[in-house]
Amino acid sequence: MVLRLNIDNAREKKRKIIIGLFFVLMAILTWLVYANLWMMSLYHMILLLFGIISFCLGLWFVVSNRFSWRSIMFAFIVLLIGQWWLVEQLFVKITWGLKGMAP
Repeated sequence: MVLRLNIDNAREKKRKIIIGLFFVLMAILTWLVYANLWMMSLYHMILLLFGIISFCLGLWFVVSNRFSWRSIMFAFIVLLIGQWWLVEQLFVKITWGLKGMAP
């Protein structure tokens, strides 16, 4: 019984690490697409797809770690870095929307 619990615990930790690594990998891929593929016709579609996948992986990571503060902060920081294009777009839209400054 104890041995089985230890094996299940090890599998659970390995699964959490793999989810976290895929999450970080998606953030890096999104940042690379944002920085290098801006002339492609499907640029925004690829960014949106990577953003959705990254968000789902981040949510899965947080839920699998039972909403611990460390996992929430990790997911927030990785999403902020990986989805910087979205943060930048939202910031521009908000600042342009203030006092009718939009073009």
